Parts: sequence; C-alpha cells; structure tokens
Amino acid sequence: AIEYCIDNDVMVDFFEERRKEVVGMMLEVTEEVIMEFIEELEFLTREQAETIETKLIEIEAQAETIESKQKEIEAQAEIILAREKEIERLMNVLKEKQIEV
Repeated sequence: AIEYCIDNDVMVDFFEERRKEVVGMMLEVTEEVIMEFIEELEFLTREQAETIETKLIEIEAQAETIESKQKEIEAQAEIILAREKEIERLMNVLKEKQIEV
C-alpha cells in the first residue's frame, strides 16, 4: 500500500519520510486484529464444544429411552406371540370338539 501511494503520488513525502514508522504501526494493528480474531475463535470453539457436548448427552439419553422402549416392544411382542399360540391351540381344541359333535 505504501509503494502504491508513492508510485501514484499520494502523500509521497510522508511515506518516504515515515515508511518504517507506518509499516511498524500497520504490523502492530495487524497483530492486534489477529490476536482479537484468535481470542474470538477460541471462545467460539469452547462455546461450540459445550453445545456439542450438551447435544451428545441429549442423544445418549434419547438412545437409552429408545433402547428401553425397544425392550418393552419386544416383551409385548412375546406376549402377543404367546397369546396367538394359545388362540391357535384353543381353535384346534374347538375344531376337535366340533368334529366329535
């Protein structure tokens, strides 16, 4: 930027006399901006990590609930199968009784 200004007759005397000072100031500003950016990124990263951790805990709780419900469904399915077998057995008994009558 300094070279551009000098080449295009923008504040030539100022930049020729104070080039090192201006470059130093620009580097300080750049360093400050970079440090602020890094601090902001670190904060966002921590915040995102906390959010992710919270979501993982919620997902684990939901997985436990699903597993529990699945066990309940399996138990109910076993009961239904047992009742179906009992109904089938009773139907066979009824058929035998009808044949006898």
